[in-house]
Amino acid sequence: MECATNSSHLARRRLLRAWTARASALLVFAASAMMLACDDSRVATGPSVTPPPDTTTLAGKWVGTVDGTGGHSTLTTILNADSTMSGEGTTTFYCKITGTWTVAGGRYTATGRTCDGTIVTSVAPFNKLRLTGTWSGLNGSSGTFTVAKQ
Repeated sequence: MECATNSSHLARRRLLRAWTARASALLVFAASAMMLACDDSRVATGPSVTPPPDTTTLAGKWVGTVDGTGGHSTLTTILNADSTMSGEGTTTFYCKITGTWTVAGGRYTATGRTCDGTIVTSVAPFNKLRLTGTWSGLNGSSGTFTVAKQ
């Protein structure tokens, strides 16, 4: 009888070892999976998304210069928070312009109609304090501008 008990005891012991080995392997696998899931460096984030610029900081008075087809002039531009704008130079060539402005893709764009009906578009890289860019009219006129926030 002692042999049967001893044999049964050995069988239970082997079964317990096998179960312990499987449980340990399962725990190691689960812990590894959890570590990988928590590792931010392995998470695919897709293309980076740049938040849009805060265009409310652009609203206000901007003063600077304009150069181009009409020569050189000082320029005063008013950007309103509702995305409307107006601007005017100190020479007759750069008469009053009214229109709209936007910022998209890191670029400021303003489009308006001058006092003589010419549509003019100005573009510049987005900057909260200084806009330096180019302008062009549908009548073939063009040039550069630089304005600073007042």
